[in-house]
Amino acid sequence: RIKLKELVGDLESGKFDPFNEIKYKHTESIEELIQKTKLPTLKELVFEEWEIKLRKGIIHESTYKHKLAANNAFLQKAPSDILDLKSLINFIDNYSVSTYSKISIIKQLITSIKWGIKKEKLPDIFTNTILNKLVKLKDSYTSVIKKNKAYRKNRLGNLKNEFAYY
Repeated sequence: RIKLKELVGDLESGKFDPFNEIKYKHTESIEELIQKTKLPTLKELVFEEWEIKLRKGIIHESTYKHKLAANNAFLQKAPSDILDLKSLINFIDNYSVSTYSKISIIKQLITSIKWGIKKEKLPDIFTNTILNKLVKLKDSYTSVIKKNKAYRKNRLGNLKNEFAYY
């Protein structure tokens, strides 16, 4: 509709340029792109990434088994729709593991989504927004950890401040 209004407006005002195809050409919306392509589920995407990296020798078999053991329970219970980011974030928040484990899970999801974009399993049009939100979530968990970390005293304790000039 926007392109059509622009075309009609240019025709009426006399600014129409028949050689400028890009200006008047229809571009696919996100909804049209999603309907046209079949997106993998979150679990399929992560497992496929690990299996391909294992077959190509990028990761060792022990690393593959460790990743399976660490993330299998999460991926079995997590929402499968990769576009349903709100329910995924709620699930991560309510998932009963330590904050360090949540950060590890989010890092793995970010890596898998980037891999999916690189291998063209996911269109990069809408996944960039998903990546940005996951990175913000990871950063918020990281800041919580930094706030909760207790300050460690130096062996010298307060003497360090007294001898700062030396």
